[in-house]
Amino acid sequence: IMHRLGKIRFDDLNFDRGYVSWLAYGQSKLANLMFARELGRRLTRAGSHVLSLASHPGYASTNLQAHDVMSRTLNPVAAQSAAMGALPSLYAAVSPDVVQGGYYGPDAVPGETHIAGAIESAGELGVSYIRGPWELSARLRHLGPYPLTEDNTERAEPQSVVNLRAAWKRGSWMLYGELLNVFDGEGKDIVYFYESFLPAIDAAPTEGRMSRAEEPRTVRMGLRYSFETQR
Repeated sequence: IMHRLGKIRFDDLNFDRGYVSWLAYGQSKLANLMFARELGRRLTRAGSHVLSLASHPGYASTNLQAHDVMSRTLNPVAAQSAAMGALPSLYAAVSPDVVQGGYYGPDAVPGETHIAGAIESAGELGVSYIRGPWELSARLRHLGPYPLTEDNTERAEPQSVVNLRAAWKRGSWMLYGELLNVFDGEGKDIVYFYESFLPAIDAAPTEGRMSRAEEPRTVRMGLRYSFETQR
């Protein structure tokens, strides 16, 4: 269920530009599900009868939370046992009712057959030109539409971004400039759909889209020096 916090940061997979543990964990869970779904699609296309499935234990009390104060407080009243948490994996392994690319857990609801936040299609095209001390490059990144909810009733819009880069290098020095989001697109870098409640604004909890806008057209300049170590 933590995949719902996930968003694949294609330009910052390792969270080098600001690490947030829960968001990084959510991204890893979402990546697991995307891998299982894509593997299943490829197996089917290849004519294989092998199934690729995913499962989750829900909120289960295990020794992984032994040193977490919040978990030790919530586990007795909110968590199920570790044995119950293992049931979805067993179900996925032995049930005759599972389907290719399925995702199974204690909170499954009929009709919820999609993975919220899982990118369904993406592509990147880059070209570069190097002549003498000059390096020029352009990159197009495209993300197709994808589900924001498990029942696929809410979907994120597709978006494309073009970035340009030029650099001049002399010895160990490099002077470079970047033009990001060349066409100043107004896409969303991160999109979620969930229930929220802000007492100062909302009269009651409401469901809706939460998003962060794509970085507007931006120019970056930099000077870099590379230190070479002697062996």
